[in-house]
Amino acid sequence: MKLTFDNWNLWDCHIKSTICRKNAYITFDPEPINPSTPALQQTTPAMTATATTSTTTTPVVMVTPTPTAEELKTYCEELKEWKTTNNVAAGVILGLISNEVKHIIDPKESARDMYVKLKNEVLNVAKVVVRWVDCVMSSKGNGE
Repeated sequence: MKLTFDNWNLWDCHIKSTICRKNAYITFDPEPINPSTPALQQTTPAMTATATTSTTTTPVVMVTPTPTAEELKTYCEELKEWKTTNNVAAGVILGLISNEVKHIIDPKESARDMYVKLKNEVLNVAKVVVRWVDCVMSSKGNGE
């Protein structure tokens, strides 16, 4: 079953069950975060040894913890598993969309991003079609 602009709900159930059967549903979780990325690390304040008086305060030094070898190993394993399942899920999605909607996505995106883009675009087109049909039906009801 290939996705077109008029079968989102049926395709959605089919694609999710297919991805689950292939044990690749974790691809819809966000990509694991690298613990050594400085912007994402938590900083912990460390007090310095200077004295505090009534007019001065003790300066605070921010210490950025370095991830341990075990944390980096775990991250690498999680990232490898996520990339593998992402490739499986992306392959399923790319194999089950019609040429009519293929232009919406970039095959280099994550499967999750592909799914979200397809969902947003197809459902928006469906809303426009429903509005158009409502307008046509209401104009026919007015004798036009």
